[in-house]
Amino acid sequence: MFSNDGNTLYVVAAPDKATSALYAVSVTRSATTNEVTGFAGPAVKVFDGSPPAGGGGLDTGLEFRPPGTLFYSYFPANILGERVGSTEQKYNLSTNPPGVPISIAGFTFSPFRVDPGTGLGALQVNLGTSPNVYEVSLTPAGGGFFAPTAKTLLMTLPIGSLGNMQYIPSPPFSGDLMYEAYDAGELHMIDIDPASGLAIDSATGQPLLGTANPKDTRFAHGFGSNADAGPFGLEFDPRNNDLFVSTAEGDASIFNSIIQIQGFSHVTTTTTSSSTSTSTSTSTTISTSTSSTTTISTSTSTTSTLAATSTTTTLPPQCLLDVDENGTLQTATDVVYIQRHLSGLTTVPQSFRNLDPNHTIPSDDAINANIDAIQPSLDVDMNGTVQTATDIVYIRRYLSGLTTVPQSFRNLDPNHTIPPDDVINTNIDALCPR
Repeated sequence: MFSNDGNTLYVVAAPDKATSALYAVSVTRSATTNEVTGFAGPAVKVFDGSPPAGGGGLDTGLEFRPPGTLFYSYFPANILGERVGSTEQKYNLSTNPPGVPISIAGFTFSPFRVDPGTGLGALQVNLGTSPNVYEVSLTPAGGGFFAPTAKTLLMTLPIGSLGNMQYIPSPPFSGDLMYEAYDAGELHMIDIDPASGLAIDSATGQPLLGTANPKDTRFAHGFGSNADAGPFGLEFDPRNNDLFVSTAEGDASIFNSIIQIQGFSHVTTTTTSSSTSTSTSTSTTISTSTSSTTTISTSTSTTSTLAATSTTTTLPPQCLLDVDENGTLQTATDVVYIQRHLSGLTTVPQSFRNLDPNHTIPSDDAINANIDAIQPSLDVDMNGTVQTATDIVYIRRYLSGLTTVPQSFRNLDPNHTIPPDDVINTNIDALCPR
């Protein structure tokens, strides 16, 4: 998992063991491409895993979600861990409800499906020894914690023995679900229907809840192929969408490595200089390349990947939605800050700041001033009122590549007072020209 600013990578050491721990590692980046080029300084321990009664330790799942909760998994104990500040809460998923089979390994939050009990993206978990993927409902339990309450079979993958999984954030495979087949040493992708958030069934070509035959494509292989070594952690760089895959110990060719896979479209900031001044370019550059792979470790690795088209878009300096002014518009930070400020909450959750050791996130006052300055323009549906339940939802969905106005909203609007998506999209683009 990366920090929100992309300056720190969080990794689990000694996974599945009683000595497991979460560490923070600072990354170095190219001044011209903004891509990660290596690590700086020693790793810093964030916290030790707390061995559950079922044994094992921290595993591959690691996600951060508002209002400031860090989610992680314990394998093989089938425990969903949550941490707010220094306080930990463990939830045994074997308990009925939710009755998830042993044991959770990786998980992610859907960008398409919403948990009605929390308003978060739906929590989706895979199993370390089974091909099943479940959607787990949550309910607020107080103090920033969320208790699991029910499970629904989302899909059955063609391969079991799984590592982590993540939704791909950018073209050419935007919105598809990538997962790690640990024993096979491979990465695979599942075609996802963005309207329903469900996997496409191979037989019917239609989205199907609980499909046992999802449309599956192998994306990459060569990460080791035995029970002792394989792809384990999986994360996309929040700055440029490069893919990072960590491998567990075992196979000498990929021992304890972090592998960087490039070729996904991404947003960068390009600066040009002359003898008298320095200015930020506002042009749009489209380039085509094949995916390239870099292994950041003391060992070597051979990895095969599919060809991918890369689109690089220069972020204009007038992007008003970049309220933390880090040069990158992100729904997981900028839009979260906007929604929290307009809802009367602390703009930046304390847990965000806890994961920001270099204090790169501006003060709440500075971010609030940026939000207040653009607040009238946030009324993207032009109904005269800025509302988090509509305007900010539309902004988040549009920036995530979803249909801007959910069909359920239009079903409840018989008089058609909500403008067409194209009109709302134009208003959002005006806030952040692309």
